[in-house]
Amino acid sequence: MAAVDKVKELIAEVTEKLAELGSEVGGELRERALSAVADGNAAIQEFEAGGLVADAEGAGELVEAAAELASVVAELAVVAA
Repeated sequence: MAAVDKVKELIAEVTEKLAELGSEVGGELRERALSAVADGNAAIQEFEAGGLVADAEGAGELVEAAAELASVVAELAVVAA
């Protein structure tokens, strides 16, 4: 599913940016990034386990995870600039 693939892509991007920036990422942003990654992974696992298949709530959780991850990516880009 495209939403799952997008969340996986964003998780990889956040993880990569955190590794690149290291200590440049402050505590609050780092915590938010790690939380977004954990939430994204949880949404994917639940969706792939079949608990959320064809369920509007499950799709919504994936969309929310993607939105939060994209927001974190944008903030990390500001730190990197």
